[in-house]
Amino acid sequence: MRKYFNILSSYIFTNKRGIFVLLLVMMLLDRANTFLRFSILYTDSDQTVLWQVSKDLMNGVFHGPCFYGQSYNPIIEPLFSLPFLRIGMEYSTALPLITTLMSILPFILLSFYLYKRIDPLVGTIPLLVSLLLSVEFEMLTSIPRGFVTGLFFATIGFTSIAFHKSILARLIGGLFLGIGVYANPNSLLLMPLLLPFTLLSKEKLFKLIVPISIGFSIGLSLIIINARYYDLNPDLVLHGSPSLETSFSSFMTVIGSLDNYFNFVTPLFWRGGWLLLSLFIIVGIRTWRKGFKKHSATLFLSFIILIASFFFSKVSDGTNSVFFSGSRMYLAYPTMIIFIMVFFVNTLDEDQKKIFYSSLILLSMISFSIKIVAFDPLLNHALRGSAYSVVQVEKVKELQNTCEDLLRFSENKPDLILANSPNTKDQIITYGCPCMINDFPITFQPLYERRTWLFPHIMDRVYPEVLIFGNRPKNWDEVEIKNLIKTDTTKNWLLIKNHLKTKDLLTEMNIVN
Repeated sequence: MRKYFNILSSYIFTNKRGIFVLLLVMMLLDRANTFLRFSILYTDSDQTVLWQVSKDLMNGVFHGPCFYGQSYNPIIEPLFSLPFLRIGMEYSTALPLITTLMSILPFILLSFYLYKRIDPLVGTIPLLVSLLLSVEFEMLTSIPRGFVTGLFFATIGFTSIAFHKSILARLIGGLFLGIGVYANPNSLLLMPLLLPFTLLSKEKLFKLIVPISIGFSIGLSLIIINARYYDLNPDLVLHGSPSLETSFSSFMTVIGSLDNYFNFVTPLFWRGGWLLLSLFIIVGIRTWRKGFKKHSATLFLSFIILIASFFFSKVSDGTNSVFFSGSRMYLAYPTMIIFIMVFFVNTLDEDQKKIFYSSLILLSMISFSIKIVAFDPLLNHALRGSAYSVVQVEKVKELQNTCEDLLRFSENKPDLILANSPNTKDQIITYGCPCMINDFPITFQPLYERRTWLFPHIMDRVYPEVLIFGNRPKNWDEVEIKNLIKTDTTKNWLLIKNHLKTKDLLTEMNIVN
């Protein structure tokens, strides 16, 4: 066994470029596997809202810079998906494709910079980390819900600052960092990694800090513009921006369920991922003893900031489901692990480097093989957690069938399709069906309608034929429903003739008081 390991080590060190290309191809195949076997096959109650955003943008309609019903989470993925939608790609494909590409870029960008600026084998570290991450991570970072947008922009900013010295590059880097924080604050965890490239540098303050600060301030000003927009349009907001409130109870909540936050984002340790938090301390001490004090200070600061984040109330808002995972707060964690490895490699001699790289490459090949061969059981295991998530999940094909069944049930297209509950499962139909079928009837979910601008248009209008779906109120079994055309008690669908304004119909049907 040792003989073969030595042969592998020798091959790796004599074919660095070939190994880099091999790992890059494996990473792309790995992500393509997840995209084809999960991303385009499943959707959820939040993704379909972004389908609707994309459809509106396609038609030149703009209802605010953020996720419908929210004053946060900008609609970057729908915006970037427009070229693919223009050429005829389905919403269920275009949006996950954009998200997948945005999630891959940080790994590729870091690998190319490390390849060029340090060493081809060091450039393999981001690729190795990506390959060693779990199926759940790949699922999580292919779901178009704004999870990866911040890291996409922040990584561009990070590399511009860390690997370029011109004032313009650092100005642009600061700009992209600011945009990244606006897009998703989970990108803030990248900031301490800039320490060896900025504050501990011997360059003059003006050339280093000033352009970064100016660019960062410009990018961050989007937060102010965003807040002002929703101050002027408060009717668009069901969910305000997350509070920055901190508490010890939030800290204890996170500490008590660390698996929910780190299993999906930790390479190799797909279970018990929080154990790798110890690497910040172990490698921090080693780099200090070896004289790499900049690197050591970076790791200790990163660890402190990571632990401090546990106190924020929003961070404790998560489950073990990939569709509402606590790990979405820590998607920068793999990048932190990348730099832990980069700093660690600097402390090794040549023989130790051979063992390090050979072991990781061998493990990455095993991980890649497992994720390809055993993808279906891994996927089924990952989907189990969705049963306990506030975000409801459905297969795209099943949603298509439901939408078509609704039209067949009504025989002629109804004038309005009405959800009679606030359930997120009904939200999938409300937003998904109009995007899957052209000229689908108007849909409306009055008890939890994110498209608040519809209320004045729909509530005071009479729709002659209305299809009602969702939870069936108990009193429907006790009273005679007027003007009933047909019903399906199994699916809880009702088709009625109507002469009332929608607001009066909702009251009569006991959908609202």
